[in-house]
Amino acid sequence: MNITAQSARPKQRAKVSSSWPLGFGDSPGWVCTRTYHPCHAILNFGLFRREALRQHPWDEALPLSEHREWYYRVWQASQWRMAFTPSVAIDHHRDRPPQYAEDRQRTFHHVAEAKHGVYFELPEMLRRGDRPNIVVLGVGHANTSITTRQIAALGWNLGDADEEFTESVAVRAVNQDYLRSREFDSFAAASALDRLPSPWVMKDPRFVYTLSAWLPLLVPHEPLLLWITKDTAAVEASYRRRGQDPAVVKPREQLCRQHFADWPLAKLRLDAAQIATAAALFDPNRHHSHEALDSNKQPSTSRNNTWSAVADGH
Repeated sequence: MNITAQSARPKQRAKVSSSWPLGFGDSPGWVCTRTYHPCHAILNFGLFRREALRQHPWDEALPLSEHREWYYRVWQASQWRMAFTPSVAIDHHRDRPPQYAEDRQRTFHHVAEAKHGVYFELPEMLRRGDRPNIVVLGVGHANTSITTRQIAALGWNLGDADEEFTESVAVRAVNQDYLRSREFDSFAAASALDRLPSPWVMKDPRFVYTLSAWLPLLVPHEPLLLWITKDTAAVEASYRRRGQDPAVVKPREQLCRQHFADWPLAKLRLDAAQIATAAALFDPNRHHSHEALDSNKQPSTSRNNTWSAVADGH
């Protein structure tokens, strides 16, 4: 996802990227020589030469967005090259005080922009209205399956998703192996993503536990994270009906909440009740009547039962 940093002085522009890894200017592309991908920025964690930090000190005066400003300066200097490897994973402990989430809502992009005389525009992809790839997140039995099918009906690709669960077979296999072995196969994961035809939509309830491991591989695909929530008591009841332990619901909801807070790209939270209400506004009989009038045919008597599945927690 490219963001344009445009100078206040005419005819001076610089492109930066909001994706992870980030790329400034003309992207070097994802030329992989085995485990390393050329990039211009690595978010959250990185291993750097001491000389690089000495030549380009961190700006402690910036309260937030200081990492973006630092990478921007390093890119301008053209003295250091960076690379990202999906073969390294770092545990990110998230024991944060309540004030942290509130502080993260503040924006200080304008401070860094003023320092360099640039401003950041909306991503070109969003300006031209392209359909983003979508990752559907939910605790399970919270209407994620029917929501994924609805999105697919609107034109998104399901790839190798199965009929029963609407889950990518390859993605699910990676998640199952990861949860079983605690070893994330980044190469199998990257291969599974590369095989999905864009724009794609995918869901797997195991993302509740595995999404952080997928994140470095997902960001280059610039997916929107769609978090589907549902009344906790209703989800717990659905678990009981299926003979599953309802005690896992609240911890999984908390994990979803944390994934959503940490997601670095576009994201959207929708409640299953909202989706059901919106779906109820559509009258299949009226739709078929209009079709018949347009084609001089008798109205269809077939009933669209897709929406009835919303209430059942699929």
